[in-house]
Amino acid sequence: MMTFDIGVLHPTTPHLFADLIEFLAVFDAGGKGELHKNDVINIVNGVPLSDDEVDDEQDFQDLDTVSDAGKNDIKESRVEDVWTHLEYRQSVLGESYPFKIEGDLIILNSDWQNPRHKVYRFLLATSRLRSFREGVRNKWSRAFAEVSAFAMRSLLPNHAVVKVFDANSEDRKNFYGSDCREALVKLGKQLCVYKVHEDEIMKRSSSGDGGIDLVGVLSFDDQAHGSHIVFGQCGAQEKNWPDKRLEAHPLRLNAYFHIVHDVITTMFTPVLFRSSTGEWEKNISVTGVVVLDRIRILNLIEKGNAFEDIAQQAYFQAFEHEFGNYSIPLR
Repeated sequence: MMTFDIGVLHPTTPHLFADLIEFLAVFDAGGKGELHKNDVINIVNGVPLSDDEVDDEQDFQDLDTVSDAGKNDIKESRVEDVWTHLEYRQSVLGESYPFKIEGDLIILNSDWQNPRHKVYRFLLATSRLRSFREGVRNKWSRAFAEVSAFAMRSLLPNHAVVKVFDANSEDRKNFYGSDCREALVKLGKQLCVYKVHEDEIMKRSSSGDGGIDLVGVLSFDDQAHGSHIVFGQCGAQEKNWPDKRLEAHPLRLNAYFHIVHDVITTMFTPVLFRSSTGEWEKNISVTGVVVLDRIRILNLIEKGNAFEDIAQQAYFQAFEHEFGNYSIPLR
């Protein structure tokens, strides 16, 4: 049995704190099938803080004017904030949400036979890969790109083509080729760009993906250049995914392709990047691309009626098996 590493805490960031509470419920940390707010406070008490929250917390601890009771009130207020966020998740996700928020309780509301709940649990896990052993992180990250491809298909008509361009994907091996230079040349031709700069492409390394994880294309199969193109980047990261969002932007690819029209660029993240009102947690983190977070990914998968298809994929079943070997150790 593997142990889930709680790691550092984000007490003032409700959308990240909420993920930890959901994990506690998934692993049934209290052994009762439910967690009370007080259980959460007891479990996370003493857990180290993330680096970006240490300074704020030190200021809080050093306030001589705040009594111990006052500090406890602040801690309880933070849990109240995250509970409001959990209630928002329940209201917006409906049948795809495997928990029930009832008063001061979060209750596990699934036997994990429902494909919707399986996909939710997968997105929850891939949004916090740091809590799992290093050996599964890369595999689950690659699996997230595959699941994101299912979501991207709902952005395009049925006769469009969606491929995973990530270096370790089956599409790269079987369709584009493992050498990134050859893959980029074939991609440019598939996209019917005005010009493929093969000389420049050949200067780059043979490894990697050029910053492109997903490609969606509607080609017209005629002699004229131009296609309907959607590029996608996938960030199975808890906090740093916004830094990746422009990697697949056409401006970065100008050295390889001359595209004479606009291209849609998307950023897929398993993080539920919302405030409790449904707005983005930080607007500065979603500029420049169409961001598809956990809520939007689930909605797109639902529109494509793809939950069962995803649950039957070999990479997804491998995740299910590996995830089932984890538990949370409590002090």
